[in-house]
Amino acid sequence: MGLWECYRQVKTGGMRALYTGFLPVLMRNTPGFAVAYGTFEYMKQIQTPIGDLATHLYTHNLLLAGGVSGAAYWMCAYPADVLRANMQGQINMHAHERSAGVGCVKMSECARALWKEGGWRRFYRGLSAALVRAVPVNAVTYCVYSLVVRHWQQ
Repeated sequence: MGLWECYRQVKTGGMRALYTGFLPVLMRNTPGFAVAYGTFEYMKQIQTPIGDLATHLYTHNLLLAGGVSGAAYWMCAYPADVLRANMQGQINMHAHERSAGVGCVKMSECARALWKEGGWRRFYRGLSAALVRAVPVNAVTYCVYSLVVRHWQQ
């Protein structure tokens, strides 16, 4: 979204338009990051030999832990992200389209419409594409972070 598109949305929807989908973002990130960080630490622990420290893990161990962590994040957080994306995608719809039942403004309306469209499966449509992206991205991100922290602590 460019600067002019943002200006147009604020002009038509007021300042509230800037915060459309904020609650679903909180619903996505709060449990999602709790699961992701917990999974990363757990994966490091189960790969650490008895009597050794997790700081001595090899790069491939950290890559595995990060990849699993990213997958866990999206499996937990994806329904809220679908809700957020649909709410934010509806912001540009005209009032007559919304009144005709196309689109939603409130989170509860959007959730009901998505459920009606396909039940619980509708909230996971596209998850495989998100996982294909998330696993390698998170594997590298968590691994690099861990290696940088390890280097700074030496």
